[in-house]
Amino acid sequence: MKSTKGTELPEQYSADMLAGLDQRFAVVKEFKARLQAFCNDLGGWDTLSYAQRSLAARAIHLEALLERMEADVLAGGAVDPGIYIARINALTNLFNRLGLKRKAKEVSLQDMLRGNRETE
Repeated sequence: MKSTKGTELPEQYSADMLAGLDQRFAVVKEFKARLQAFCNDLGGWDTLSYAQRSLAARAIHLEALLERMEADVLAGGAVDPGIYIARINALTNLFNRLGLKRKAKEVSLQDMLRGNRETE
């Protein structure tokens, strides 16, 4: 049975956009992996405030939209340079607001022991 859910990230961001996408597709898996990696760089999902999580998701969405635009250009298509530059500026703003440097996640001895048990 074919899924009725979408397979492409929508142009407009919404907090529940991933729920409307087929979770089996690469674009959704890639979005989730990038969001997790970015949040890990910021110290981990559980250390971020709601606002930071929201901005991080928007940054990853913008990054995907920019990559789509760049792929269109490479395929011989045209993009609106004003929209492209505006998105670059918005992404830069989000990255600057959230931080560009990795933050160490605090790990307790219990976390370390639990992690060792989970990998055995």
